[in-house]
Amino acid sequence: MRTPTEQAFAALYDERPEALQRLPPEFVMPAYGGRSIASIPATMASVLEADLPGMPPLAPDISESWQGARKVVFVLLDGVGYLRFRRFLEENPDSSWHRILERGSMTPITSVFPSTTTNALTTIWTGRPPAFHGVLGYHLYLKQFGVVINTITFSPWFEYGKRNVMEEYGLVPEGFVQTHPIGVVLGAQGVTVDVLTYHGFIGSCLSRMHTRGAHRIRGYIALSDFAVALRQMTEELPHDRRSLLMAYWAPVDTLSHAYGPSSEVWDAEMRLMGRALEEEFLSKLSGKVRQDTLLVIVADHGHVDILEKQTIRVQEHPALYGALSMPTAWESRATTLYVKPGREAEVREYLHHVSGGAIEVISRENALESGLLGGPLPPEYEDRIGNLVALSRRGWAIEWARPRHPLIGRHGGLDEQEMIVPLISVRL
Repeated sequence: MRTPTEQAFAALYDERPEALQRLPPEFVMPAYGGRSIASIPATMASVLEADLPGMPPLAPDISESWQGARKVVFVLLDGVGYLRFRRFLEENPDSSWHRILERGSMTPITSVFPSTTTNALTTIWTGRPPAFHGVLGYHLYLKQFGVVINTITFSPWFEYGKRNVMEEYGLVPEGFVQTHPIGVVLGAQGVTVDVLTYHGFIGSCLSRMHTRGAHRIRGYIALSDFAVALRQMTEELPHDRRSLLMAYWAPVDTLSHAYGPSSEVWDAEMRLMGRALEEEFLSKLSGKVRQDTLLVIVADHGHVDILEKQTIRVQEHPALYGALSMPTAWESRATTLYVKPGREAEVREYLHHVSGGAIEVISRENALESGLLGGPLPPEYEDRIGNLVALSRRGWAIEWARPRHPLIGRHGGLDEQEMIVPLISVRL
């Protein structure tokens, strides 16, 4: 007989619309109906007696233990897939994570699509799916500026290493998303929202877009001061007000890109993070602070290992390059293609041939009608998706050009390793 966790895991594979039935069995659709990260913001708001319109809350079997909390400490671990974390737990029986999980619960849920940081973080900060907030990928075509931008740096994709360049051309990050972030929405309802993030991110376009309305924003440098700051900020949450502390930790994602999610570096980072949370955060909180406090830990996406020989760089494939009208966008594993009129079949056939069938290509219409993005695109976002969307199977990726620093671990697609993430909740 399956455990509740096993049942929840199996159910994620059933979320497949008719239009996408032919996709590979290891592909997992975003479960926008209450089993994805898109439902976490509305659930936290409800627990804090506030309203955040947009998405349904998490399924009751996931969030039942959350009820009654007046303070929520939310920690987002960037790049931790559920399957990889489960294997880590099996191979590290003495890890601090086991003792953390003994105090609470863990359930698998899905990311959004594409399964990437800027999409997921914007969903977390607005409570809206990608189709609504319009951040559809790491690379995003903005017609009003005539350029594909990097949505982490908010600079043209070719301006490597430069940040916030689009501000010079009139982009206003605080107004880029046409909805208020949770700091504004919950703050207006009496909920204090605080933020803990890497000090280098504070003041960036992406951070300003997300954290508008926050009561206070604090930066950290390394794991040690992250854990200490998390405890101190939790202790400083007002006792007489409903409060939400939003914390973000990126190094697992950074290390996965550099070394791959299968590397021993991944295990080392997770062991250290678990220990820091246990020793510097949980064990030092007073009983008074723990009272009515909920800890929520979740990831935005996982990773898959990519092989160099299975990376298709468009500029090195003249037949493919010639069929496109502009650079590719979104992700290397969920790539939207702007194809010249009448050449869609040619592009489909080429990608199928060069990948040996490992790259699935769906139409723009199928991508939208199937609900992959969480709804229809409003008119102002219609140009942010091309004619086709290429979905790469495990090990494969598509890039416009050869990068300065090739990445081993990647994400953005529908593979189970990148789409399914752990959701951990602990009543302190």
